[in-house]
Amino acid sequence: MNLQINSLSKEYFDLQVLNNVSFSINLGDRIGLVGMNGSGKTTLLKLISGQEKQDQGQIIKIPNNLSIGYVPQATDFPKSNNITQGLAISLGIDESEIYKIYIALDKLNISNLALKPFETLSSGQKTKVYLARLLIQEPNILLLDEPTNHLDIKSLEWLENYLDSYQGAFLVVSHDRRFLDNTVTKILELENGIIKNYGGNYSFYRQQKLIEFESQKRNY
Repeated sequence: MNLQINSLSKEYFDLQVLNNVSFSINLGDRIGLVGMNGSGKTTLLKLISGQEKQDQGQIIKIPNNLSIGYVPQATDFPKSNNITQGLAISLGIDESEIYKIYIALDKLNISNLALKPFETLSSGQKTKVYLARLLIQEPNILLLDEPTNHLDIKSLEWLENYLDSYQGAFLVVSHDRRFLDNTVTKILELENGIIKNYGGNYSFYRQQKLIEFESQKRNY
């Protein structure tokens, strides 16, 4: 299993957001994507998930049926009477498989929300609904955009355990340093439209950045 991001570029109104970005996601990868606000992290996830189209470059799935699950930061949900119906629509589930939805909602302790309209939920509840969709979908690669926002401690612990045992790969955007330290083994830094690759968790990445800074200062 392999997802190749080759020379990806994207502009908005003559502003270069991504510039010739290349990297790969392989089976078992646990990747944290970091960068300043506005650096293009969400744009990159949308391109990989097919939500938007790149200006240049290729996204290659190996095999072609490689599945990608996406939990967006700004939640968007199919128009429906309630959560159960919306999940069924988005996943193409018929009535004979509705039980899968209830099982997933129960694992996240939100089965009581099954018949509520999506727009009435809190931000944290909406995130949990998207996580429930991933439980049902079981994609090869997870793309998570700030999944820890609005989650309580119990839900955060559940997410960490879920990712720890996940059989595929994931790429997560988060400003929660503790969460990144507990879940990822590689860091991709997006800065000025360019990707840099660092091994290790977030704390190791910060150490490497400090070493780079001291080296640049000596060279200067």
